[in-house]
Amino acid sequence: MKKLTLLLSLMLIALTGLKANAAFYTVGAHNGWDINNPVAMTDNGDGTYTFEFNVTSDKMEFKITNSDTPNTWDSFNAGAFAGATLVLDQEVALTKGNQSNLKFPATGDLVLTISDVTDTGCKAKVSAKGEVIVPTETYYLVGDFNDWAQRDANYKFVEGADQNTLTLTANLAAGPFKIMTETGTWYGGGYEVADGTTIELKDGDNNNLKEAGNYTITIDTQAMTATFKLNAEAEYKMYLKGSFNEWGDGEEMTLADGVYSVTKALDAGTQFKFLDSNNEWYGPVESLFEFTKDNPTYTLTDNNGNFVINTAGEYTISLDTEAKTVTVTGWADVPEPEKAFKLHYGLPDSEWTSIDFV
Repeated sequence: MKKLTLLLSLMLIALTGLKANAAFYTVGAHNGWDINNPVAMTDNGDGTYTFEFNVTSDKMEFKITNSDTPNTWDSFNAGAFAGATLVLDQEVALTKGNQSNLKFPATGDLVLTISDVTDTGCKAKVSAKGEVIVPTETYYLVGDFNDWAQRDANYKFVEGADQNTLTLTANLAAGPFKIMTETGTWYGGGYEVADGTTIELKDGDNNNLKEAGNYTITIDTQAMTATFKLNAEAEYKMYLKGSFNEWGDGEEMTLADGVYSVTKALDAGTQFKFLDSNNEWYGPVESLFEFTKDNPTYTLTDNNGNFVINTAGEYTISLDTEAKTVTVTGWADVPEPEKAFKLHYGLPDSEWTSIDFV
Protein backbone atom coordinates (compact mmCIF):
# COMPACT_ATOMS: atom_id res chain seq x y z
CA MET A 1 0.00 0.00 0.00
CA LYS A 2 2.88 2.38 0.86
CA LYS A 3 4.46 1.66 -2.52
CA LEU A 4 1.19 2.52 -4.29
CA THR A 5 0.91 5.81 -2.37
CA LEU A 6 4.50 6.74 -3.26
CA LEU A 7 3.91 5.83 -6.91
CA LEU A 8 0.81 8.02 -7.04
CA SER A 9 2.73 10.92 -5.48
CA LEU A 10 5.52 10.63 -8.03
CA MET A 11 2.97 10.53 -10.87
CA LEU A 12 1.32 13.70 -9.53
CA ILE A 13 4.64 15.53 -9.45
CA ALA A 14 5.41 14.40 -12.99
CA LEU A 15 2.06 15.57 -14.27
CA THR A 16 2.00 18.94 -12.52
CA GLY A 17 5.71 19.68 -12.93
CA LEU A 18 6.93 22.79 -11.13
CA LYS A 19 3.55 23.44 -9.58
CA ALA A 20 4.06 20.58 -7.11
CA ASN A 21 7.27 22.18 -5.75
CA ALA A 22 6.60 25.90 -6.11
CA ALA A 23 5.60 28.05 -3.14
CA PHE A 24 4.12 30.90 -5.18
CA TYR A 25 1.70 31.06 -8.09
CA THR A 26 0.12 33.72 -10.28
CA VAL A 27 -3.47 34.01 -11.45
CA GLY A 28 -4.69 36.70 -13.81
CA ALA A 29 -5.36 37.77 -17.34
CA HIS A 30 -2.44 35.60 -18.52
CA ASN A 31 -4.30 32.40 -17.53
CA GLY A 32 -7.86 33.61 -17.94
CA TRP A 33 -8.22 34.10 -14.16
CA ASP A 34 -8.44 30.32 -13.80
CA ILE A 35 -8.01 29.86 -10.03
CA ASN A 36 -8.19 26.10 -10.48
CA ASN A 37 -4.97 26.19 -12.50
CA PRO A 38 -2.64 28.84 -11.02
CA VAL A 39 0.65 29.32 -12.86
CA ALA A 40 3.69 28.34 -10.81
CA MET A 41 6.60 30.71 -10.21
CA THR A 42 10.16 29.37 -10.42
CA ASP A 43 11.77 28.62 -7.05
CA ASN A 44 15.35 29.85 -7.40
CA GLY A 45 16.48 28.02 -4.25
CA ASP A 46 17.70 31.21 -2.56
CA GLY A 47 14.43 32.44 -1.09
CA THR A 48 13.36 34.16 -4.29
CA TYR A 49 10.75 33.23 -6.88
CA THR A 50 10.47 34.48 -10.45
CA PHE A 51 8.01 34.40 -13.30
CA GLU A 52 8.25 35.82 -16.82
CA PHE A 53 5.24 37.61 -18.29
CA ASN A 54 4.62 38.79 -21.82
CA VAL A 55 2.43 41.80 -21.08
CA THR A 56 0.37 42.94 -24.05
CA SER A 57 -1.76 45.57 -22.31
CA ASP A 58 -1.07 48.11 -19.57
CA LYS A 59 -4.48 47.12 -18.15
CA MET A 60 -3.38 43.48 -17.65
CA GLU A 61 -3.85 42.54 -13.97
CA PHE A 62 -2.95 39.57 -11.78
CA LYS A 63 -2.68 38.21 -8.25
CA ILE A 64 0.12 36.42 -6.41
CA THR A 65 -0.89 33.48 -4.21
CA ASN A 66 0.88 30.77 -2.24
CA SER A 67 -2.08 28.41 -2.42
CA ASP A 68 -2.52 25.82 -5.16
CA THR A 69 -5.80 24.60 -3.74
CA PRO A 70 -8.62 25.12 -6.25
CA ASN A 71 -10.94 28.04 -5.49
CA THR A 72 -8.82 29.19 -2.54
CA TRP A 73 -7.40 32.71 -2.44
CA ASP A 74 -4.45 33.16 -0.09
CA SER A 75 -3.11 36.22 -1.86
CA PHE A 76 0.01 38.28 -1.34
CA ASN A 77 -1.21 41.47 -2.94
CA ALA A 78 -1.15 45.24 -2.78
CA GLY A 79 -1.26 46.55 0.76
CA ALA A 80 1.61 48.94 1.23
CA PHE A 81 1.54 51.08 -1.90
CA ALA A 82 -1.04 53.09 -3.84
CA GLY A 83 -2.87 52.16 -6.99
CA ALA A 84 -1.67 48.52 -6.94
CA THR A 85 0.52 49.37 -9.97
CA LEU A 86 4.05 48.01 -9.71
CA VAL A 87 6.94 50.23 -10.80
CA LEU A 88 9.83 49.03 -12.95
CA ASP A 89 12.89 48.05 -10.88
CA GLN A 90 11.30 49.32 -7.67
CA GLU A 91 10.83 46.87 -4.81
CA VAL A 92 7.52 47.16 -2.98
CA ALA A 93 6.05 45.43 0.06
CA LEU A 94 3.01 43.22 -0.41
CA THR A 95 0.64 42.28 2.40
CA LYS A 96 -0.78 38.81 2.69
CA GLY A 97 -4.56 38.72 2.63
CA ASN A 98 -5.13 41.85 0.56
CA GLN A 99 -7.45 41.04 -2.34
CA SER A 100 -6.62 43.97 -4.66
CA ASN A 101 -5.32 43.08 -8.09
CA LEU A 102 -1.78 43.98 -9.08
CA LYS A 103 -1.11 45.90 -12.31
CA PHE A 104 1.89 45.89 -14.61
CA PRO A 105 3.82 49.13 -15.14
CA ALA A 106 4.66 48.49 -18.80
CA THR A 107 4.03 46.29 -21.82
CA GLY A 108 6.59 43.83 -23.16
CA ASP A 109 8.61 40.99 -21.61
CA LEU A 110 8.75 41.47 -17.83
CA VAL A 111 10.19 39.42 -14.98
CA LEU A 112 8.40 39.35 -11.61
CA THR A 113 10.59 38.54 -8.59
CA ILE A 114 9.32 37.65 -5.09
CA SER A 115 11.71 37.87 -2.11
CA ASP A 116 11.89 38.38 1.68
CA VAL A 117 8.94 36.06 2.31
CA THR A 118 7.40 36.10 5.80
CA ASP A 119 4.16 34.83 7.31
CA THR A 120 2.52 38.24 6.72
CA GLY A 121 3.93 39.35 3.39
CA CYS A 122 6.76 39.56 0.93
CA LYS A 123 8.53 41.95 -1.43
CA ALA A 124 7.97 42.16 -5.17
CA LYS A 125 9.83 43.77 -8.05
CA VAL A 126 9.19 43.89 -11.79
CA SER A 127 12.11 44.20 -14.20
CA ALA A 128 12.31 44.48 -17.96
CA LYS A 129 13.72 41.47 -19.78
CA GLY A 130 14.00 43.42 -23.03
CA GLU A 131 12.62 46.57 -24.55
CA VAL A 132 9.35 47.60 -22.92
CA ILE A 133 6.89 50.45 -23.32
CA VAL A 134 5.92 52.39 -20.19
CA PRO A 135 2.48 53.98 -20.69
CA THR A 136 2.11 57.62 -19.73
CA GLU A 137 -0.59 58.21 -17.12
CA THR A 138 -2.19 61.65 -16.90
CA TYR A 139 -2.05 63.33 -13.49
CA TYR A 140 -3.98 66.27 -12.04
CA LEU A 141 -3.75 68.33 -8.86
CA VAL A 142 -7.11 68.62 -7.08
CA GLY A 143 -8.03 70.52 -3.93
CA ASP A 144 -9.76 73.42 -2.22
CA PHE A 145 -8.04 75.83 -4.64
CA ASN A 146 -10.26 74.57 -7.52
CA ASP A 147 -13.27 73.38 -5.47
CA TRP A 148 -12.10 69.78 -5.96
CA ALA A 149 -12.93 69.84 -9.67
CA GLN A 150 -11.65 66.55 -11.12
CA ARG A 151 -9.42 66.44 -14.22
CA ASP A 152 -9.17 70.24 -14.33
CA ALA A 153 -7.03 71.19 -17.35
CA ASN A 154 -5.66 74.19 -15.42
CA TYR A 155 -4.01 71.77 -12.98
CA LYS A 156 -2.85 69.05 -15.38
CA PHE A 157 0.74 67.81 -15.19
CA VAL A 158 2.78 67.95 -18.40
CA GLU A 159 5.94 66.18 -19.56
CA GLY A 160 9.02 67.15 -17.60
CA ALA A 161 12.76 67.00 -18.18
CA ASP A 162 12.76 63.27 -19.01
CA GLN A 163 10.33 60.43 -19.70
CA ASN A 164 9.95 59.67 -16.00
CA THR A 165 8.99 63.16 -14.79
CA LEU A 166 5.86 65.30 -15.03
CA THR A 167 5.56 68.91 -13.88
CA LEU A 168 2.91 71.47 -12.99
CA THR A 169 3.45 75.15 -12.19
CA ALA A 170 0.45 76.92 -10.67
CA ASN A 171 -0.65 79.49 -8.14
CA LEU A 172 -2.12 77.57 -5.21
CA ALA A 173 -4.04 78.56 -2.12
CA ALA A 174 -3.10 76.96 1.18
CA GLY A 175 -5.28 74.03 2.20
CA PRO A 176 -6.10 70.38 1.51
CA PHE A 177 -5.34 68.66 -1.79
CA LYS A 178 -4.70 65.34 -3.50
CA ILE A 179 -3.23 64.13 -6.78
CA MET A 180 -5.42 62.05 -9.08
CA THR A 181 -4.99 60.26 -12.40
CA GLU A 182 -7.11 60.27 -15.52
CA THR A 183 -8.17 56.71 -14.71
CA GLY A 184 -9.42 57.68 -11.25
CA THR A 185 -6.60 56.70 -8.88
CA TRP A 186 -6.29 59.12 -5.92
CA TYR A 187 -3.04 59.81 -4.06
CA GLY A 188 -3.00 61.34 -0.59
CA GLY A 189 -1.07 60.32 2.50
CA GLY A 190 -1.95 63.08 4.96
CA TYR A 191 1.31 64.98 4.39
CA GLU A 192 2.01 68.54 5.59
CA VAL A 193 3.53 70.12 2.48
CA ALA A 194 5.82 73.15 2.24
CA ASP A 195 8.65 74.37 0.00
CA GLY A 196 11.02 71.47 -0.72
CA THR A 197 8.70 68.73 0.56
CA THR A 198 8.77 65.38 -1.26
CA ILE A 199 5.80 63.08 -0.72
CA GLU A 200 5.07 59.50 -1.74
CA LEU A 201 2.15 58.95 -4.07
CA LYS A 202 0.09 56.57 -2.00
CA ASP A 203 -3.42 56.08 -0.77
CA GLY A 204 -4.48 58.05 2.28
CA ASP A 205 -6.03 61.20 3.71
CA ASN A 206 -5.85 64.64 2.12
CA ASN A 207 -2.50 66.36 2.09
CA ASN A 208 -2.26 69.95 3.35
CA LEU A 209 -0.39 72.77 1.60
CA LYS A 210 0.82 75.00 4.44
CA GLU A 211 1.54 78.18 2.48
CA ALA A 212 -0.12 79.76 -0.56
CA GLY A 213 2.08 80.69 -3.51
CA ASN A 214 3.32 79.81 -6.95
CA TYR A 215 4.61 76.22 -6.93
CA THR A 216 6.34 73.92 -9.37
CA ILE A 217 5.42 70.30 -8.60
CA THR A 218 7.48 67.49 -10.10
CA ILE A 219 6.20 63.91 -10.19
CA ASP A 220 8.73 61.09 -10.53
CA THR A 221 6.71 58.29 -12.14
CA GLN A 222 9.43 55.72 -11.38
CA ALA A 223 9.83 56.52 -7.68
CA MET A 224 6.15 57.52 -7.41
CA THR A 225 6.94 60.72 -5.55
CA ALA A 226 5.98 64.39 -5.90
CA THR A 227 8.30 67.28 -4.95
CA PHE A 228 7.02 70.81 -4.24
CA LYS A 229 9.10 73.92 -4.97
CA LEU A 230 7.85 77.37 -3.98
CA ASN A 231 8.79 79.84 -6.70
CA ALA A 232 9.58 83.51 -6.25
CA GLU A 233 6.40 85.51 -5.92
CA ALA A 234 4.91 85.99 -9.36
CA GLU A 235 3.53 89.31 -10.51
CA TYR A 236 -0.24 89.39 -10.20
CA LYS A 237 -1.95 89.75 -13.58
CA MET A 238 -5.46 89.97 -14.96
CA TYR A 239 -6.62 88.64 -18.33
CA LEU A 240 -9.69 89.13 -20.53
CA LYS A 241 -10.92 85.81 -21.91
CA GLY A 242 -13.86 85.26 -24.20
CA SER A 243 -15.49 84.11 -27.39
CA PHE A 244 -13.48 86.64 -29.43
CA ASN A 245 -10.79 83.95 -29.73
CA GLU A 246 -12.87 80.90 -28.82
CA TRP A 247 -11.86 81.19 -25.16
CA GLY A 248 -8.20 80.66 -25.98
CA ASP A 249 -5.29 82.49 -24.39
CA GLY A 250 -6.40 85.47 -22.35
CA GLU A 251 -5.49 89.03 -23.33
CA GLU A 252 -3.44 90.67 -20.58
CA MET A 253 -5.02 93.82 -19.14
CA THR A 254 -3.15 97.01 -18.20
CA LEU A 255 -3.07 98.16 -14.56
CA ALA A 256 -3.40 101.88 -13.81
CA ASP A 257 -4.56 103.49 -10.56
CA GLY A 258 -5.79 100.17 -9.25
CA VAL A 259 -7.96 99.42 -12.30
CA TYR A 260 -7.28 96.78 -14.96
CA SER A 261 -8.40 97.71 -18.47
CA VAL A 262 -8.13 96.69 -22.11
CA THR A 263 -9.43 98.25 -25.31
CA LYS A 264 -10.63 95.83 -27.94
CA ALA A 265 -12.86 95.69 -31.03
CA LEU A 266 -15.69 93.25 -30.41
CA ASP A 267 -18.27 91.69 -32.69
CA ALA A 268 -21.93 91.75 -31.72
CA GLY A 269 -22.73 88.90 -29.35
CA THR A 270 -19.20 88.62 -27.92
CA GLN A 271 -19.13 86.94 -24.49
CA PHE A 272 -16.30 87.41 -22.00
CA LYS A 273 -15.15 87.27 -18.38
CA PHE A 274 -11.89 87.73 -16.46
CA LEU A 275 -9.20 85.35 -15.17
CA ASP A 276 -6.34 86.34 -12.87
CA SER A 277 -2.90 84.77 -12.48
CA ASN A 278 -4.17 82.82 -9.46
CA ASN A 279 -6.67 81.04 -11.74
CA GLU A 280 -9.60 82.89 -10.15
CA TRP A 281 -12.49 83.79 -12.45
CA TYR A 282 -14.52 87.00 -12.38
CA GLY A 283 -17.97 87.04 -13.97
CA PRO A 284 -21.61 87.87 -13.26
CA VAL A 285 -23.82 85.95 -10.87
CA GLU A 286 -26.31 85.60 -13.72
CA SER A 287 -25.70 83.01 -16.42
CA LEU A 288 -25.49 85.89 -18.94
CA PHE A 289 -25.39 89.63 -18.28
CA GLU A 290 -25.68 92.12 -21.17
CA PHE A 291 -23.82 95.43 -21.10
CA THR A 292 -25.58 98.27 -22.93
CA LYS A 293 -25.03 101.99 -23.39
CA ASP A 294 -27.65 102.63 -20.71
CA ASN A 295 -26.31 99.91 -18.39
CA PRO A 296 -22.49 99.93 -18.72
CA THR A 297 -21.47 98.97 -15.14
CA TYR A 298 -21.77 95.77 -13.14
CA THR A 299 -20.96 95.03 -9.48
CA LEU A 300 -19.42 91.59 -8.92
CA THR A 301 -20.81 89.36 -6.19
CA ASP A 302 -20.13 85.81 -7.36
CA ASN A 303 -18.75 84.16 -10.48
CA ASN A 304 -21.31 82.12 -12.38
CA GLY A 305 -21.81 83.20 -15.98
CA ASN A 306 -20.50 85.42 -18.77
CA PHE A 307 -20.82 89.02 -19.83
CA VAL A 308 -22.08 89.86 -23.34
CA ILE A 309 -22.11 92.90 -25.64
CA ASN A 310 -24.63 92.70 -28.45
CA THR A 311 -23.51 95.80 -30.37
CA ALA A 312 -20.33 95.63 -32.43
CA GLY A 313 -17.71 98.29 -31.75
CA GLU A 314 -14.45 99.17 -30.03
CA TYR A 315 -14.79 99.16 -26.25
CA THR A 316 -12.66 99.79 -23.21
CA ILE A 317 -13.41 97.15 -20.59
CA SER A 318 -12.29 97.95 -17.04
CA LEU A 319 -12.18 95.86 -13.86
CA ASP A 320 -11.70 97.46 -10.44
CA THR A 321 -10.75 94.55 -8.19
CA GLU A 322 -11.01 96.68 -5.06
CA ALA A 323 -14.51 98.02 -5.76
CA LYS A 324 -15.40 94.77 -7.61
CA THR A 325 -16.95 96.66 -10.52
CA VAL A 326 -16.79 96.08 -14.27
CA THR A 327 -17.32 99.05 -16.60
CA VAL A 328 -17.64 99.15 -20.39
CA THR A 329 -17.05 102.48 -22.18
CA GLY A 330 -16.76 103.55 -25.80
CA TRP A 331 -20.39 103.24 -26.76
CA ALA A 332 -20.94 104.92 -30.11
CA ASP A 333 -23.99 107.08 -30.75
CA VAL A 334 -26.43 105.05 -32.78
CA PRO A 335 -28.04 107.33 -35.45
CA GLU A 336 -31.75 107.24 -35.93
CA PRO A 337 -32.71 105.16 -38.97
CA GLU A 338 -33.55 107.07 -42.13
CA LYS A 339 -37.26 107.35 -42.87
CA ALA A 340 -38.30 105.51 -46.00
CA PHE A 341 -41.56 107.44 -46.55
CA LYS A 342 -44.24 109.34 -44.69
CA LEU A 343 -48.02 108.77 -44.84
CA HIS A 344 -50.41 111.71 -44.30
CA TYR A 345 -54.08 111.07 -43.73
CA GLY A 346 -57.14 112.98 -42.52
CA LEU A 347 -60.48 114.48 -43.43
CA PRO A 348 -60.96 117.59 -45.52
CA ASP A 349 -60.82 120.80 -43.56
CA SER A 350 -59.25 118.98 -40.55
CA GLU A 351 -55.75 118.44 -39.16
CA TRP A 352 -53.90 115.65 -40.89
CA THR A 353 -51.95 112.91 -39.15
CA SER A 354 -48.50 111.74 -40.31
CA ILE A 355 -46.88 108.29 -39.94
CA ASP A 356 -43.21 107.60 -40.74
CA PHE A 357 -42.41 104.22 -42.30
CA VAL A 358 -38.81 102.94 -41.99
